[in-house]
Amino acid sequence: MIRKQFLLNQNSYKKLVFLVLFNLTSFLFYGQVITGTVVDQSNETLIGASVVLKGTTIGTATDFDGNFTLDISKSQVRTLVVSFTGYKTKEVSIGNQKNFIVSLAEDVSTLGEVVVVAIGYGNKKITDLTGSIASVSTKDFQKAPVTNVEGLIANKLPGVQITPTSGKPGAGGSILIRGGSSLSATNDPLIVIDGVPVENSKSGPGILSQLNPNDIESFTVLKDASASAIYGSRASNGVVIITTKKGSSNKFDFSVSSNIRISSVIRKADVLSADQYREVVKQLGTSSTRLGNASTDWQDEIFQQAIAKEHNVSASGSVMSVLPYRASVGFLDQDGVLKTGNYKRVTALLNLSPKFFDDHLKVNVNLKGSFEGEREANEKAIRNATIFDPTQSVFMEDQTYGGYFQYVQFANNPGLAVTNPVSMLKQAKKINQSFRSIGNIQLDYKMHFLPDLHLNVNAGYDVSRSISRNAVDFNYFENDAAGGFIAYKNPDKEVKNLLFESYLFYSKELKSIKSKFDITAGYSFNDFLTTNFSYPSYFANGAINVNSYPPFPFDKPSNAIVSFYGRLNYTINEKYLLTASLRRDGSSRFSKENRWGNFPSVALAWKMK
Repeated sequence: MIRKQFLLNQNSYKKLVFLVLFNLTSFLFYGQVITGTVVDQSNETLIGASVVLKGTTIGTATDFDGNFTLDISKSQVRTLVVSFTGYKTKEVSIGNQKNFIVSLAEDVSTLGEVVVVAIGYGNKKITDLTGSIASVSTKDFQKAPVTNVEGLIANKLPGVQITPTSGKPGAGGSILIRGGSSLSATNDPLIVIDGVPVENSKSGPGILSQLNPNDIESFTVLKDASASAIYGSRASNGVVIITTKKGSSNKFDFSVSSNIRISSVIRKADVLSADQYREVVKQLGTSSTRLGNASTDWQDEIFQQAIAKEHNVSASGSVMSVLPYRASVGFLDQDGVLKTGNYKRVTALLNLSPKFFDDHLKVNVNLKGSFEGEREANEKAIRNATIFDPTQSVFMEDQTYGGYFQYVQFANNPGLAVTNPVSMLKQAKKINQSFRSIGNIQLDYKMHFLPDLHLNVNAGYDVSRSISRNAVDFNYFENDAAGGFIAYKNPDKEVKNLLFESYLFYSKELKSIKSKFDITAGYSFNDFLTTNFSYPSYFANGAINVNSYPPFPFDKPSNAIVSFYGRLNYTINEKYLLTASLRRDGSSRFSKENRWGNFPSVALAWKMK
């Protein structure tokens, strides 16, 4: 008897130890925050080094002391990828370690490379820059599939913060460069795509949502005043220059890619079960509404495993070795983790880059088009799912409210009740569609009589058209008294922005005094026209709401910007650098007395090595 009791206690002890170790391992595995420092071979800290979980977009960048902190609890990946420009990328296994010192070795294979980046109205070697400019290209992008182009550079650029705007399918992220500069106005940077500055037309999930990530060649971010002043008043929050892929005259390339990815809610709100809810009501002794006999997890009813399917086809090459081209088509169909949410995108791109007159004339034609279709799920259903009575079932026999259970005792004033979260998703439909096209033709002519002098002419457009439909069923609980409604706007908004720019660029090397310089002088004209349409609304049965007639069918806000700009870059002995720029902007938004503004900048740099 004593022997059996001893064995029983021994087995219980082993089980207890196992449970403690299991829970401790789970805590370490799923609740881990790691820290560390990234240094070079001389033990000097590296500022802005990228630290990313391998194959994911979860990552961060080192701070001014070379330190990083990363929450890895949302992924089962346990390998870090640490990278920094000019150094070899290093993979580090995490294991149970919480603090790391990662030493990166110089990549000698890149020491002789000349890296050229876009600086706005031209390109320049990165070693000759005075302003703060960061650039990443295809080889540096995130390797995991991303929905929007912002995801390509997540945690890749120091001083650039990308924050998701929402969890909706297709939603992009806001780009913040070196923190916010305004409390009330926008903090969005100026976006320039293949030489065309684009405005946020508020159609579609984001300003960059219309671009296909597979078409992007490089990102360049102008971060400080010296670098961005050439773009004037619109560059107060920095500039993001995006370049799409071009064709090559050397080879033909055909590519087909497809991927399917699944998303799910990893953590739900902790709420009472049906039995716990009944017990609480029993302890309190009363309830303002009658309890039901069901056991419903309302969060399970509104959330789903979301599937995203993406397909891309591209071809690049050259026609008879004289007309390099690249063409692509992409399709994305993404469901949301909140039921009924869906996002579809179709993109098309055609880039032509021929050269004429012994390469004296370079022509770039860039055409991009996109269609976006979005059904927005009612996100208020998430809150209702956490507070709705779990003892009630989703449906009921009474078809008064479409067969969904509702608190009918509040029918005369639905605002006093909590609406069935499933009905909020199924009986309300908000659909947005947008068509957008961005294109330009850019000519760069190197003068025959003076090869150091270039004339660049750029003409472009950015046009879009959006359609919206917002409707709720006549028997929707929240709108029962009003009989539902239909608000259909076709079109909802039309945007037409035009651009014309021309500048001269002259560069010269003066070997006798160990100097070289380049001068840019140009003119820019931007015309912006938006048409906002207004319509009456209808009841769900098709009858017009006579009280909804708008006072006018549309309005057409417009404005124009005229600019003159210049820039000087001067280098002495490959060591001392000077950059000076001036832009004078005139905007029709202001009165004639206050229409013009000057935006100067001067920067000095000294190469210490």
